[in-house]
Amino acid sequence: MGTFVSTSKKFVFVHVPRTAGAFIVNLCLGKHGFKLKDRGYTDYHHLSCKNIPEEFSEYYKFGFMRNPFDRFVSIYFYQRGDRYPGPTKNKELALNNNFNEWIYKWVDLFGNVEQLDFLDGVDFIGKYETLNKDLTFLCK
Repeated sequence: MGTFVSTSKKFVFVHVPRTAGAFIVNLCLGKHGFKLKDRGYTDYHHLSCKNIPEEFSEYYKFGFMRNPFDRFVSIYFYQRGDRYPGPTKNKELALNNNFNEWIYKWVDLFGNVEQLDFLDGVDFIGKYETLNKDLTFLCK
């Protein structure tokens, strides 16, 4: 699941990988017992705010950030797991290296992809660490 555009509610959720994005998209689709159920939506794969199609420029945009170290730990263990659907080379990198080795190799291969690169231009940035509070604010 990636960046989520609700055409009926006129909002864009910019999904930064490993920041509770699947949970938030499911929330928007009415799962988890919340009442944000939405039928008119489009799912874009991890699109940054700057790359959202022009037709959605007036929509309310929000996203979430996470402590960078915790986020990298999450990426590492996700890529080591059975549910990782991404490129085999990423999985092999995680499986064949301990975390300390992996993080240096990851940054060498992919650079330090900043969360703000995804979120530059959004109306609200929530924090993974205060997810409940920030979602309560957004649902008002």
